[in-house]
Amino acid sequence: MTDITKLLKEFERFAYGQSPHTAFTDMLDWVLLPFKRYDSEVEQQAALETYRNHKRVNQLVELVKIVGDLSEGFGDPLGELYMQAISKGHNGQYFTPEPICDMMAAISVGNPEDGQTVADCACGRMLLSAAKMNRHLKFYGADLDITCCKMALVNMLLNSLQGESAHELFKQ
Repeated sequence: MTDITKLLKEFERFAYGQSPHTAFTDMLDWVLLPFKRYDSEVEQQAALETYRNHKRVNQLVELVKIVGDLSEGFGDPLGELYMQAISKGHNGQYFTPEPICDMMAAISVGNPEDGQTVADCACGRMLLSAAKMNRHLKFYGADLDITCCKMALVNMLLNSLQGESAHELFKQ
C-alpha cells in the first residue's frame, strides 16, 4: 500500500468547507476537463477558462502533483485516497489489493503482446497491474460507480495508457 499521508493532508486542506465526496469529484472533474471532447473551439476555450479560474486552482495543482508522484510504478493513490477519506468502506468500496490484482492480471492476460485488449469490469487496479506487464495494451474498464470510472481515466492519463472507461447504468 502506498503511503498517502501527504496526499491526505493536502486533500483535507482542499476539501475544507465542503463534503469530502464533493471535493473529490470536483478534483476528478477538474483533472479531466482539458481532455473532454468539445463540439466547438469556443466551447473548449470556455471550459479551459473554467479550468484556469477554479477558486482553488493552486491547491488542485498541488494535489495533482502529489497524485502524479505517487502514481509512479502504476500505483493507485486516488483509490487509496477514495477508500480512506471518501467511502470509508461504504457501498462496498474496498478495492482489490495490488498483489491480488497483479495475480489476476498474470492469470487473465498471460504473456501480453502490444495492442492486446485488457478488460476490467470493476474499473481500475487490474488495468494498472496489466500495464506493469506491458504498457502498450488497450485498456478497457467499466463500473457502476461513475467516480471509479473517472479515477480509472485519471490513472490511465497519469500513466500514458491507451484505453476507455465506461459507466454502466444498472436499471431495475
